[in-house]
Amino acid sequence: MSDAENVAVMQRWFDAVNAHDADRLADLLDERLVWEAGSSSGLGVQATTAAWRALFNASARIDTSTACSDGRRS
Repeated sequence: MSDAENVAVMQRWFDAVNAHDADRLADLLDERLVWEAGSSSGLGVQATTAAWRALFNASARIDTSTACSDGRRS
């Protein structure tokens, strides 16, 4: 990605954050994104989107089965 493309993506991210739009944020994330936390990992797009929704909405709750999973599905 060129510097100009990186700047454009960063601007889209800032615009989505400022608009409190978690769906626009999710559109910018790669589906292969994984959160690594020591010995466990989670689905990055879902966890990231859930975390931003919670920040945007004080009454929101994070689905811990998604945000705090070890990457395995039951």
